[in-house]
Amino acid sequence: MKKIGLFVALFILCSCGVFNGAQNDQSNDKNSENNNHVHRELSTEGKFQSFVPNGYKLVWQDEFEGENLLEHREPMTGDGSNYGVYRWGNNEEQYYKSENAFVRDDNLHIVAKREITETEKYIFNYTSARLRTKGKVSTLYGYIEARISLPIGTGMWPAFWMLPEGRYAERGWPTSGEIDIMEARGRVINKIGSTLHSANGKGVDVYHTKDFTFDNATDISDFHCYGVEWKLNVFNFFVDGILFFSVDYSTYQNSNPLYIQDEKSAPFNQEFHILLNLAVGGNYDGNKLPGNNFEESEMLVDYVRIFQENWCTYLLFLKIK
Repeated sequence: MKKIGLFVALFILCSCGVFNGAQNDQSNDKNSENNNHVHRELSTEGKFQSFVPNGYKLVWQDEFEGENLLEHREPMTGDGSNYGVYRWGNNEEQYYKSENAFVRDDNLHIVAKREITETEKYIFNYTSARLRTKGKVSTLYGYIEARISLPIGTGMWPAFWMLPEGRYAERGWPTSGEIDIMEARGRVINKIGSTLHSANGKGVDVYHTKDFTFDNATDISDFHCYGVEWKLNVFNFFVDGILFFSVDYSTYQNSNPLYIQDEKSAPFNQEFHILLNLAVGGNYDGNKLPGNNFEESEMLVDYVRIFQENWCTYLLFLKIK
């Protein structure tokens, strides 16, 4: 973590009341009943509308405006074998390549292509890209949002999600948790899904999931804001500022002996990093594949942002290495 001494100094200044403006904002927020669940539109440079819970302050952002793509993220490449999850654990049909992700026209482009890659185990007929911020940017709690245009077409599986920096109780997935802020089936143009993964007492994956359905005026190919409000005791999932799904901590703990019960939000009580990827095929949509005329398709990301309720103390919850 950069300049820890400065971070501590800022925290002390905040605690002493030097940043009165931020403290006054919080006081006003507390006077409004259920204010954290009343969403407002926040205009940014007239470029777009971002939907952020009241009382949250921006603490990190990636606007993809010509900066180094790899400054805050790592491309994950290959068939998953190097990461211990062959075919990425989901029978996916793409081989990930770093060159399939790039910044152009103020957007991150993640491109899936019909392109053959042959390995010792398998012949992959598609390539795409997967990026993560592990070891670079992570957060504990907060509001995490991205503005994304998704590809339409059978076999496309775009996702904006989070995984833990470490292992919970020396166990891997799913005991350590997974936060799927948004994932979609490209052939279903009016729906996205959000899912919280945890484990039952035997370490088997437990899904808490719900779909959001768009109205007839729009679809997944349009830019939409996808976000999750991650608090100590609840997850709230949003699309364009609309709260459509909540998961209380008692739902995923459920007296689970794998999770220490006095750790209220376990296993979601550690830092998580952000992933963006476009898979092809895989289990999410029943292993459906693109048609014979498929050549390429892309996922566009306008920005990724992290907010905290008290910007003075975000240094305790956000790590940028």
